[in-house]
Order: sequence, then C-alpha cells, then structure tokens
Amino acid sequence: MRATGNKSVSTSRGMRLLFLALIQAAARPAVGVTVRGAGASFPNEVYESWMPAFEASRLPFVHLQMTYDAIGSSAGKSLIMDPGGEIEYAGTDTPLTEREEGEFPDLVTLPSMAG
Repeated sequence: MRATGNKSVSTSRGMRLLFLALIQAAARPAVGVTVRGAGASFPNEVYESWMPAFEASRLPFVHLQMTYDAIGSSAGKSLIMDPGGEIEYAGTDTPLTEREEGEFPDLVTLPSMAG
C-alpha cells in the first residue's frame, strides 16, 4: 500500500525492515550448548577435524561448541561413569563390560573409527 505522503511511505518501509529484522533474530539460535568429551588420544585428531563441520551443521538450531580432551582411554571411560565427571561423551578403545553396561544403562557404545 502506497500513501501519498513521504511519511507514510517511509513508515511502511520501516515496518517492513523491522519485520525482517525480527524474522532474522528469531531464526538465529539463542541458546548456546557446550558438549564436552574426553578419553582416548588415538581419535583426537579426527574428532577435532569433525567438530567444526558438526557445529556448523547445527547452527540453524543451536549455537554448539564441542570440546574433546585426549586424557587417555581409561580416564575418559572413568570420567563418563563419574556422576560429577562433567563430560557428555567419551572416547575409549575398550567396550563397556557387562558389569558397566548394567551399572550405567544410559551409556551407549557407538564405534566411530578403527585403526
């Protein structure tokens, strides 16, 4: 709709720009999430190379930051089983034992690489 005065035209344009700015702001992820991992040193370089692409693929949904500390397979496994361990995933070169699977039923083993 076009009005005869410049004021109406500029107000209408301003409203469209405000609307577009609101759409862009709504489309950006407002929440930041850090996913921390630790464990085996063998996959460290591969995990580090994968993280930027995965973070970028999630950007339309969430601002994701991933970390991985190569502290050793056993240490990572111990940390993921420690309720205060403060990591969300671990890299290990040994599968969970039957006892560990029974004690920590929420842990899932996903092979990521072999070498």
